[in-house]
Amino acid sequence: MIILNKLKLFPFKTKIIGLESLKGLANYNVVFYPENTDFIDSYHLLNIQKRFVRKATIIPNKIPRLIADSKTFIQSFKGTGLIPIRKITDITGNMFIDTTPFFRTLEKKFGAGSYRRPFMFGRVLNYCQTIKESFPTRKNVLLYFLDSSKEFPDSLVTRRIFPVIYYMYRNKAVPFFDYILFANKTMDGNVVYSLLSNPDQSVTISRIWSLFKSLQSPTVEEQDEYKEEVTEEATKKIVELSQTEHDTILTKEKTEQVVKEYLQDEHVSVSEKALVKDEHSVPIVATSIISGFSGDKNKAIEYMSKVEPQEVPVLLRRLKEDILPEIVSANTYKNKSRDLIFKDIKIQEINNNKEPSKIINKRKSDFETTFEKDLKNSFGI
Repeated sequence: MIILNKLKLFPFKTKIIGLESLKGLANYNVVFYPENTDFIDSYHLLNIQKRFVRKATIIPNKIPRLIADSKTFIQSFKGTGLIPIRKITDITGNMFIDTTPFFRTLEKKFGAGSYRRPFMFGRVLNYCQTIKESFPTRKNVLLYFLDSSKEFPDSLVTRRIFPVIYYMYRNKAVPFFDYILFANKTMDGNVVYSLLSNPDQSVTISRIWSLFKSLQSPTVEEQDEYKEEVTEEATKKIVELSQTEHDTILTKEKTEQVVKEYLQDEHVSVSEKALVKDEHSVPIVATSIISGFSGDKNKAIEYMSKVEPQEVPVLLRRLKEDILPEIVSANTYKNKSRDLIFKDIKIQEINNNKEPSKIINKRKSDFETTFEKDLKNSFGI
């Protein structure tokens, strides 16, 4: 861990940083400035301990109109464990300022696109100035966060950071911030910090420009591969944490199957998969089994929300004994053609992913389990 005021300028990098607390003399505002993500999904990746920053707030704005109400605070800070601050007067201690609601409102009103447009360019700089004027005695740290594992604009003028960089280029000065910190989430899931500016010196604007221009959005294949890796790791972790002494090898394999199918659904974000907590593993397995059996994820989640936490382990054991053996999955087909033309054809997409393997597998399962049980009961075996 390196304290911010002792961090060297780029190209030096670190994965964990800290912030000193000057006990009311001059505390830090960490201005979270996202490119292609939001604070609630990115906070746990920052590796900034709560002993350094435990409070968070949102600064209201006139144009576009941004009201820092309860709904906005819940969207930004729910599940982070931070203390939301509604009144920004006489605040002591370091604090996060989330600009995600501002950019969301700005792009909704004026449309996403080039930040070189005068009204977009001006609104961003005005908001940065509002933050500075709201806390004249505090140090402001611009924390620019880019998730390189997700798609982001290739052109620099269409990125949210463009107004700040261009201001530095035209005015030969850093706008409104004492520190500019670049946090880049790489494809392996780690966040790497680089300091671009501090009160005494700054990386040259040409070098900053080259740094951001060199960053390219990942291809669709790279994104899919990353999501698959995260899903695999999360599945193994969840299944192992939820295992009991009664589970057989077959039970474990079936459990991995239903959990993976549940996590592959789009409603489970990549960050949620990567940050699964130990105490959530058993409820996730139970939800996955109910979802796999019923085919309705929303109903499974709704049902589990009504189950008391102390009853979940007992419910999971019953689900594994009675429901799990009857769950079947569709077969996975791969194009093994060596022909130059046909090898790239995706048959499943042509058929709108409609194929009978799941029905056939279900009939096979019924024959092997239900029919066998009926025969045993009939003959008293």
